[in-house]
Amino acid sequence: MGRFSKSSCLGLLVWATALGSAVAQPEASPGWGILVPAYFYPAGAGLRQWEQLLEAAKRHPEVPIAAVVNPASGPGERPDPNYQNLVRRLHRRVVLLGYVATGYGQRASQQVRRDVDRWLEFYPGIRGFFFDEQSRQLEHLERYACWANYARARLPGALIVSNPGTSLPLEFARWRTADVFCIYEGAEVPQYLHQPQWTHLPAGAVPAVLWHQRSFRQGTTQWSRIALPPKAWIFCTDAGPPNPWNRLPSYWWELVRWIQQSNHSKSP
Repeated sequence: MGRFSKSSCLGLLVWATALGSAVAQPEASPGWGILVPAYFYPAGAGLRQWEQLLEAAKRHPEVPIAAVVNPASGPGERPDPNYQNLVRRLHRRVVLLGYVATGYGQRASQQVRRDVDRWLEFYPGIRGFFFDEQSRQLEHLERYACWANYARARLPGALIVSNPGTSLPLEFARWRTADVFCIYEGAEVPQYLHQPQWTHLPAGAVPAVLWHQRSFRQGTTQWSRIALPPKAWIFCTDAGPPNPWNRLPSYWWELVRWIQQSNHSKSP
């Protein structure tokens, strides 16, 4: 791969934006969907967690489910047969997103692009990318726009999810640095989630929240207070530190049914 200069980056940005009108983009979510940071290895107990994901997608096809695939803080140096088998089995029912670290805007662009390329080479069936460690600094805006549009050019129709874990300037949404923005990750509801402007992202941009809550009932009570918009991605777990994403929540099926009922109540 040759040198990726600023001028070529801007050219790709213009080209990929035009491409978006010709290529069918994925529906970010017909209502609320479940976004799972699925950081459990697909063997033994971890494979049983993936089986539950697949079973939920089969039983409730009206509930969108996206899962972040993460073999080695990214695609790794070589394909993992267990993950290859997993992607083959799940990709038609679950939106599988390849994990890409961005180092809060500090990671070398060549490394980010290499991870995108390796995901597509190692794991055909990936339907998008999860750009983690997103910077909130506007000085990194162009880098994120270029990374996202490089991914769109390599995988037309890709779903791009970014994770700042908090609120961020709306310029990131206006520049289409992602389709879905994880604007909250934690256990306590910050003040900005009570403010209506967080739901007013530019057209085509959808928020996501990743929640730590031991009681599912307490979680739904808090969600009702912040009035999630009609389209959003949600995940809630009772798993704790050091890795709250190493399993599905004990109330996984409650979460799936709650999303199903919520979407049904919003249907015309």
